[in-house]
Amino acid sequence: MTSVRTANLGLVQKINRSIVLSIIRDRGPLSRADISRRTKLTRSTVSSIVSYLTRKNLVKEIELSSSGVGRRDILLKLNPKAYYVVGVDLGTLNTIAAVVDLEGKIVERVEHPTNGEKNRDDVIERVKVAIREVITSSDVNLQKIAGIGLAVPGLVDSKSGGVAQAGGLIFDPLKRTMKKRAFPVPAKTVKIVTPSLGRNCTVIGAATLVLKDIFKSAKVVSS
Repeated sequence: MTSVRTANLGLVQKINRSIVLSIIRDRGPLSRADISRRTKLTRSTVSSIVSYLTRKNLVKEIELSSSGVGRRDILLKLNPKAYYVVGVDLGTLNTIAAVVDLEGKIVERVEHPTNGEKNRDDVIERVKVAIREVITSSDVNLQKIAGIGLAVPGLVDSKSGGVAQAGGLIFDPLKRTMKKRAFPVPAKTVKIVTPSLGRNCTVIGAATLVLKDIFKSAKVVSS
């Protein structure tokens, strides 16, 4: 029974952190009182969550003068440079990789021919090179890479990460293969998406799915 209560408490804590982080991202800068009022969470809960998010460097404090007499309000805003994600668009003609900050802005971008006529190992090596190059060019510390999103032109098994077909190439299971061989970063999140996203199936589309996971869990790189 105790383990069930602990699990439920952990889930509630995760949900509340996500709510607070998302509202700071969407509505910030906000004071702790503003967050409490908007989320209906108690001030003590908000303060505890803000302390956690501040320790993780996901939010930062800014101090602004109040409009009247009295102490200045401490406002909170998202720190977009705290962590980054890598988005990769594995096209049949070209492979594009980009480093994206927490606001979804592209920091650096590289593009190489995919060489789709080659085998799986050659294509994976191309992706690996593109990821390394874009991170190096961006000057972002590897420890700040919180996840990687990969857009592929094929059918994806959401559980295994296997790709049934991608530009005539078979990748099965791609997700496990990429984690083991292609990603030269300590990424905790790997997402593989397909053209079902339409125009969004690009480096930004792939990166956005990883960002959604980050804001949903309010947890990156380390707990």
